[in-house]
Amino acid sequence: LLVCSKTAVVTNGLGIVRHISFLDDDFKKKHPEMNYSKRSDNPDVDKEFGDSTVLKPALQDFFDAHKDFRYTIFIGDSAFDKYDHYAMLLKDFKFKRALIPLNQRNSKSSNSSFDENGIPLCPVDNTPMIFLGKSRWKEPFRAFQMDLS
Repeated sequence: LLVCSKTAVVTNGLGIVRHISFLDDDFKKKHPEMNYSKRSDNPDVDKEFGDSTVLKPALQDFFDAHKDFRYTIFIGDSAFDKYDHYAMLLKDFKFKRALIPLNQRNSKSSNSSFDENGIPLCPVDNTPMIFLGKSRWKEPFRAFQMDLS
C-alpha cells in the first residue's frame, strides 16, 4: 500500500497496481471511523491521511472490489509497524503472514536491542539469542532462548 496525499495504491508482490483508492470526500463518507484533522490546504505541509490510518479502509475497499482475489502474504513498509495492524491483517484480512520491518521510531527505549537482522540481543552480553523454531500456537510467535548465566 502506497499512500500519497490524495491516493492509496495497492500493488501485488511485483509492484503492479491492483487497486487505487482516491482519498476524497467519498472515501471520507464511506469510512467515517477514520479520525483525521486537516490543518491546511497545502498537501506539502499537511498530509491529511497517514499510511497507518489508511491501511484498513484501503484494504477493505480493495477486497470489496476484488472478491475473488486471495493473497497469503502482506508486505508493507515500516510505516505499518503497529501491533494492532498485525492482528488486523492476519484475522480480518486472512493473510497468513505479515512482513513489516521494524520502525525504530515506534520502539520504546529499553535495555533490549536487536541486531541488523531483527534478532533480539541478550541484555547481559549483547549476543544474539538462539532461535529455537516456530511455536505450534495459532498466533504467530517466535521462540528465542536467552542464556543469563
